Amino acid sequence: MNKKLLLISAILLLLLACSFTSLAGTPTASPTRTPLPTASVMPQPTETTIPTAVPPSLRNYAELKGLQLGTYFPWQGFDDPQWREIATREFDLAVIFDGFSWRDFEPAQGQFDFDFVDQQVEFAQANNMQICAHTLLWPSYDGRYPDWILKGNYSRQQLSQFLQDYITTVMRHYQGKITCWIVVEDPYFDSPDRSWDLLYQTFGGYDYIDLVYQIARQTDPQAVLIYNDGENITLDGERTELTRQIIQRLQQDEAIDGVGLEMHLDASQPPDKQNVIAAMRSYGLPVHVTEIDVNLAGVPGTQEERYALQAQIYGDMLSACLESEVCKSYSVWGFGDKYSWTERYSTDADATLFDDYLQPKPAYNMLLTIMQP
Repeated sequence: MNKKLLLISAILLLLLACSFTSLAGTPTASPTRTPLPTASVMPQPTETTIPTAVPPSLRNYAELKGLQLGTYFPWQGFDDPQWREIATREFDLAVIFDGFSWRDFEPAQGQFDFDFVDQQVEFAQANNMQICAHTLLWPSYDGRYPDWILKGNYSRQQLSQFLQDYITTVMRHYQGKITCWIVVEDPYFDSPDRSWDLLYQTFGGYDYIDLVYQIARQTDPQAVLIYNDGENITLDGERTELTRQIIQRLQQDEAIDGVGLEMHLDASQPPDKQNVIAAMRSYGLPVHVTEIDVNLAGVPGTQEERYALQAQIYGDMLSACLESEVCKSYSVWGFGDKYSWTERYSTDADATLFDDYLQPKPAYNMLLTIMQP
């Protein structure tokens, strides 16, 4: 009996062991998982383009606004390395005046000298600056004519041919390099008999202006041709109506593209900003501030107060330019007080954006603030 029980127990234990073995071999279901993507199809994070900050400079900010920011190249500063560095950093328009006259280009009939202007043009081009020529003809200042013209006692026909030769020679020399030309500047003056004006006397009036613009247009049809004058920045300016008459006449022949406004301002009598805006809009053509400086000679107060006034005037004129929506360029008449023409008449004129040491003044910071994006 005991043997039977032992046998039965052994059989039962054997069967039980087989059951456990079977259960252990059965795979257990795992929770469903999303397979990881392989490296070749791993989704990449979306790139967010972060705009690079524009380095603060008048040039960079003006370019963002579509405004040309220019400076005249004074001969005294042109060889100054510090002046050159500032000029190319802060301005994208070179206003070339020194060396740019009939007297300088053609000191003897038929003999042209382009050397000094070529140097300025090459410097501007090397630094990606546009160039505005200032000026082909300056009738109200005989010092800009060569002696052989002044002393030749030539007829109208002869002078017309000389003008043709001079203008075509100069413009063709710089065609493709200079795209903006102030063709005539300041033909008017205070003398009622105009005995000082060689061309006025010979032509019997202002017909020579029309002739000069026609020659310029024919020589370089793609160039921007500007008429430039002073005392025309407000509606009641002394030459505002005269400027309007000249450009309306030139427009009939499609010989003009813009009006230049000279702004050699007396800080003690600044123009009204709204009046300037109205004058700019009244001409019916794009407007260019061609030569702005703000003279502080005789202005009372501390240096801080004088500079603050100057900054306000520079800023008001830039704001007028921008708000008018017809102003295409804003050019200072040089920078660095020691290089300013105003210092010849008054050592406290301090008329530019930079001081004698070429350090920026409050006026510079004002323009930077106005144009800051």
